[in-house]
This record gives sequence, structure tokens and C-alpha cells, in this order.
Amino acid sequence: MKYYHKSCPLAETIVKNTIWSKVEANPSLAAKLLRLHYHDCFVRQAAKSSHVSRFCQITYNLGLAHLWGCDASILLDSNQNNTVEKLAPPNRFLAGYDVIDEIKMALEEECPRIVSCADILTLAARDAISHQFQRLMWQVFTWRKDGKVSLASEATANLPSASANFTTLLKIFANNGLDLSDLAALSGAHTIGVSHCTLVARRLYNFTGKGDSDPSLNIEYANKLRTICPNLINSSTILEMDPESSLSFDSHY
Repeated sequence: MKYYHKSCPLAETIVKNTIWSKVEANPSLAAKLLRLHYHDCFVRQAAKSSHVSRFCQITYNLGLAHLWGCDASILLDSNQNNTVEKLAPPNRFLAGYDVIDEIKMALEEECPRIVSCADILTLAARDAISHQFQRLMWQVFTWRKDGKVSLASEATANLPSASANFTTLLKIFANNGLDLSDLAALSGAHTIGVSHCTLVARRLYNFTGKGDSDPSLNIEYANKLRTICPNLINSSTILEMDPESSLSFDSHY
């Protein structure tokens, strides 16, 4: 927040105007940019937390306030000696890279070599969610520095799996300095966006080995999901994570 006040005073305006224009044209982009930021922040925390100021890395972003991994390492490309985060299995369907590139190009024209990609990614996530409300929904403290290391192995090891249960998620979050409130906030962020039937199939069919669904699911909702996601799962079938409200950031999830 205001870190670029003198060095690039239009930085946050350029990010916001670009993101709002893109989300206006494609509302599904908001969830994609938020997810891109989250997948960036949840990796390389241990490597950075020992020497990076917590104040400068704070994000105020849906429970990401304690994360030091928000270093844009998700944006780096592979070379012949290394496979990067974006190619790790949990990240292969991330989207929004082109929008971040477009903003970076605009900022390089405005103020070359000043604004970090890490700050762009963080601001973009906030602004994408804020478009719906036509006001900035939380403050972003800028100053992040771009990381130079990106390893697919770290993303695979550190990103929570879609199949993880509550106990496992709580442990993973605790290992990264996050508590139950952070887990609740980040889970609630699924109020926007979509998933695919392949990720929920295990909870709908033969969950306990008796051809049943997960008993913790609401029966009516489980039956509805079975209709949307038949037993022979089509990986292309889209499933709203917040039924009938997947484009709205609200408290319905």
C-alpha cells in the first residue's frame, strides 16, 4: 500500500483498471486470478520466512496474511535443468497468466523495472474480487520481491490436495503458520469459481465400499451431484462450487 507512491504512482490504478476491464468481459476470471495467487503463496514459505519481514509480506488476502511465499514464483518458466511450479500436477489447470503478463508490460512502459510481479499478482487477486462490489475490498501492502526459485516438487509437496480431509488440512495449514480461522477463510473463498466432477467423484460413489456417497454430505445435495456427475465421470463436466452463485463472491458457500 503506497510503496510505489513516488516511484510509480499509477501502479495500482493500472492494475485495477486492467483487471476490472478483464473481469467485466469475463466474470469467471475473478476466481482464476484468486486461485493463481493462492497457489503462488502456499509454496516456498519455509525458504523465505527466516529472512523476510512479516510486515512487508502481509497480504490481508482471505487468510493469506501470514504467508511469505507470495513471490510470483508460480510465473517462472522451466529451463533444461528445472521443472517449475506451474507445471506441477496441482497447477496445470491454473489460468490468468496472460492477464498478469499484460499488466506487467503496461507497467514496464509506465515505470520500467519498478513494480514486482509478486505485487502485481497480489493486487490482481484483490482487484478481481473487488470488481463485483466496485470498490477495493481490502488493503494490500506492497513491497514484495520476486522469487528466483520455482520447483515443481515443492508445489506438489506443499499445496493441499483436493482430497485432503479436515484433519489433514488443519495440519498443513498449521505447518505454514496458519490457524483454523485462516482455513475457514480460505475454504470460504470457494464461494466463487467452479470445479470438475472428477474431484468430487470419490465422495459420490462407493465412498465406504458399499456403493454409497459420503454420509457427511446432505442427501439431497449428494443426489443432485450424482445427477450432474454420473458414475462414468466426464472430466470436462463443470461443477459450481457454490450452486447457482459461482460468479458471486458472497457468504453462501
